[in-house]
Amino acid sequence: MSRMSVGFDRTVTFLTGLGLLALGLAAVAWHKGVIGANRAVQTPLGDWMATSWWPWAAGGAGIVLILLALRWLAAHRWAARASRVSLPGDAGSTADATSVASAAADALGADAAVTKASGAASVLRGRPTITLTARVPARHGLPAAVGAADEAARTAAVMLGDSVALRTILHIDTKAGAVVR
Repeated sequence: MSRMSVGFDRTVTFLTGLGLLALGLAAVAWHKGVIGANRAVQTPLGDWMATSWWPWAAGGAGIVLILLALRWLAAHRWAARASRVSLPGDAGSTADATSVASAAADALGADAAVTKASGAASVLRGRPTITLTARVPARHGLPAAVGAADEAARTAAVMLGDSVALRTILHIDTKAGAVVR
């Protein structure tokens, strides 16, 4: 999911939450008699529903909501998994990218500078990609973890060749103790 769709989601969720909160507070206030004094609430909606354009406006709003829902679903679909990738040199040979990602993450996690590591194989922008994610302690642990991540990525690249993109994400854990080398 892109940064733009994440930001859009958070903004829409926040505004929807505020709107529902305001609607709920207004309903409680109306029920308690603070607003409306237990009378029927008069809105222009009642007059609008009697007009000839109302069904068209309601249908158009429904279509817009359906298109927005489809756009939201498209932005939130999971990345396709890259299970088998072709090896360079021989067109018939393939490798299990998920297993290579898992093995690279295990090798990365075995390094003393890394507190936790995981690996995933997916298809990003039409290209098989192995993503290695590691958590490293703050301060002195980062340079050592960068070296370990480079070594794990280099090993995976040798195994799979240029047909697979490699991506490494290092999260700095400020609460973990620093590794002193």
